[in-house]
Amino acid sequence: MKMTVIADDFTGALDTAVQFVQLGIPTAVALQQGASVRELMKESDVAVFDTQSRHTDAQEAYRRVRSIAERAVDVGCDIIYKKTDSALRGNIGAELAAVADAVRQSVHFVPAFPRMARTTKGGVQFSDGVPVSETGFGRDPLNPVRQSHIPDLIARQAPEKACVVVAQGTEEIGAEQDGTIFVYDAETDEELRRWGAMLLGNAPCTVLAGCAGFASVIGRHYAPKHARLLPLKKTEKMAVLCGSVNPITRRQVERAEKEGFVRLNVRPEQFLDDEYFSSPAGKRFAEQVQQAVRGEAPVMICTMDVDDSGEGEKKAEEMGLSRDEMARRITHFLGRTAQWLLEQNADMTLVATGGDTLSRMLQELGVVSLAPLCEIGNGAVASRAVCADRTSLQIVSKSGGFGAEDIFLEIQRRVTEEA
Repeated sequence: MKMTVIADDFTGALDTAVQFVQLGIPTAVALQQGASVRELMKESDVAVFDTQSRHTDAQEAYRRVRSIAERAVDVGCDIIYKKTDSALRGNIGAELAAVADAVRQSVHFVPAFPRMARTTKGGVQFSDGVPVSETGFGRDPLNPVRQSHIPDLIARQAPEKACVVVAQGTEEIGAEQDGTIFVYDAETDEELRRWGAMLLGNAPCTVLAGCAGFASVIGRHYAPKHARLLPLKKTEKMAVLCGSVNPITRRQVERAEKEGFVRLNVRPEQFLDDEYFSSPAGKRFAEQVQQAVRGEAPVMICTMDVDDSGEGEKKAEEMGLSRDEMARRITHFLGRTAQWLLEQNADMTLVATGGDTLSRMLQELGVVSLAPLCEIGNGAVASRAVCADRTSLQIVSKSGGFGAEDIFLEIQRRVTEEA
């Protein structure tokens, strides 16, 4: 079995890749959209790509996804899996349409992730029993979710595509129409497995979509009996770089702070200034971070508003910055901070929240390859990164809207115990 996975952000790519890695399936994660599918498949069964299209317009998202899907078709890939966000963030309609057009087959979309309380009923996506557009995801300043009903969401970006909701209890879906997008209801892990058995049965479907939850179902269908896993490295220090504004991440940060983590809040005038690190104020901030790192407690560097007042957005508006430019400056700030932290202490695990934060961090550190190691709790993936100078480091990526309230404590326990 050869599979190409197409995600729209980097934490999503890793969340999915690790589902296969933990089952012993050779998996490669591409760091460039233009990477060769053929080359990645030489030593791996699963090639994972990040199109970085969550915040682009729908037309550009379509172009990027279709390009990778067409390359996967050209090399004879058995399955193309369009990884989507379980809260429906991003250009889901355009990207599902791109895969359907590239492969000229129907797409089978199983968006639920019951283990993370993301369920689908009647074609509506829920988070903890609430339609996703009515949760914190609907108030995301960079990528708000406006629609919970998946057929309506798809119709807005791909009106030419037929969309059919498939309810539980359906034994078969009948004759496929090229380009139809089938959306499958699921509220439990057992229902996910049932859809997997049907879609991967005697005549397996080749174009599938969903989040990391359904990817794990696919992985178990093809997994070898004996998994060979890479070890997680124990490090002396750990630092969290938090660029997510998701309310779930906010609660996780607050819990870690109560448990003794050192939290350094970065104000908008700091993270929105591209020249900050060369300024006297930037040098004083570096000294503050250095002092915190010398202590025994993990350090969290956060660009989120302390009181959820939207101060960062207000400052960016005063400076005439678009949302995209604001996001770029935030991730640039955190990427530079990560680089500086490692220069001070190489024996450190870096934790990045949010795919944009992670992507910028990898750029600033000159990472050329990334190997997922394991999942730490829900939504956190530990990986070994190799830089251009062949040095290696350990990075944990955490999706903004995932994970238990004590996820940072669990990461700390896993990466620093017995160090």
